[in-house]
Amino acid sequence: MIENLIVIDFKTKTIITKEDYFQMKRYLDATDKELGIIVNFRQKSIKPKRVLNSNKYIERHSEHSD
Repeated sequence: MIENLIVIDFKTKTIITKEDYFQMKRYLDATDKELGIIVNFRQKSIKPKRVLNSNKYIERHSEHSD
């Protein structure tokens, strides 16, 4: 976790799967965070994947729309 704001999941897999995204969604729900990043070190180049906790995002932005 970075500064108690962003959940990071480091992987060393051939490819990132849907299950990896679902796992990150569960991490985000469990920690009540809005943003997660999956980083795979097995690929030739590192391409972090952002995962947004849409429930938290909607909740935060609906508070400011009044």
